[in-house]
Amino acid sequence: MNLDVIQLNKEFEKNSAVSLLQWALTTFRKKIAMASSFGAEDVVVIDILMKLDHDVRIFTLDTGRHNE
Repeated sequence: MNLDVIQLNKEFEKNSAVSLLQWALTTFRKKIAMASSFGAEDVVVIDILMKLDHDVRIFTLDTGRHNE
């Protein structure tokens, strides 16, 4: 699959995060996953993803700053 990143950037420049994530889930389906260190921004994106698709894959990045 060839994607024109410059064109996609123009198309999504004014779109919401929800529409961008929906596009990514539809376009890449089982080939997409989210890397998360569970920072504030990550939690927001995870919430959106879970509302769009409960089967989306999320994996943890060990930043060495998590509580034991």
